[in-house]
Amino acid sequence: MQQQLGICGLSKLKGVYDKLLRQNKSGNVQGIAQVHQDIAEQNPAGAFLCGYPVFREICRLQVRKTARFDENEYILLLTLKAGEYTGSRVSDVDLFRIRNAMPHLAETLKKSLRPGDAVAQFSDSQYVILLSACTYEGGMLAANRIISKFYQDHKVYRNLKIKIHIEKVKTAEHILNKYSG
Repeated sequence: MQQQLGICGLSKLKGVYDKLLRQNKSGNVQGIAQVHQDIAEQNPAGAFLCGYPVFREICRLQVRKTARFDENEYILLLTLKAGEYTGSRVSDVDLFRIRNAMPHLAETLKKSLRPGDAVAQFSDSQYVILLSACTYEGGMLAANRIISKFYQDHKVYRNLKIKIHIEKVKTAEHILNKYSG
């Protein structure tokens, strides 16, 4: 059916996206000032919003940094849920409400977090956040601040629940050890 509609597969799109991310600049620069000009951000206010593939690469870099400098970084996963979701199928109406709320939650995340924090949409109902230079308590304060601000600014979504998961950023070695024995 995807072929009939002219839609290419998700894996093919992901491959193209990954290739775009790895592209190099053509030609040489005359000096480091050109590099700085290219990477400079105009108004770096609030959290850094990006796609999940970029977020994943940022996290990989941060894992290396935390291992080297023994800094605390936390991953925060926020999940929007409709009412008393018990694991059964979500109704189309609830799914519609969640999808409509997601851009508003992204706006709240950008405004509520620091410029050094990274945010990406993980699924239709989830955002994942990298909280840099943070403690568990600070991460929970940030999560609760986000939720309060979201409900304050978007009263129409007060009937949606936001579930919080927070965990310290870990190296791949730590994760493998945790689940292998």
